[in-house]
Amino acid sequence: ILQTQLERSVSVLDVTSFQRESLAKLGLDTIGKALTATEQQYQEADYIGPKRSRRIKNAVVASVLEYLSG
Repeated sequence: ILQTQLERSVSVLDVTSFQRESLAKLGLDTIGKALTATEQQYQEADYIGPKRSRRIKNAVVASVLEYLSG
């Protein structure tokens, strides 16, 4: 069941549309890919530096935990 959830689209996560678009541009289109990505990978997207990448990573982790907990 966990593998199925990690293969779901990032569209189910509670993140902003900008964050979702940034993840898509980086090819992080599944929950599992977004969860295992590093902050440095997030910074490869336009207009994302260290602070914003940390916020995105925290948002992805929080959203994943919330989503998986039900």
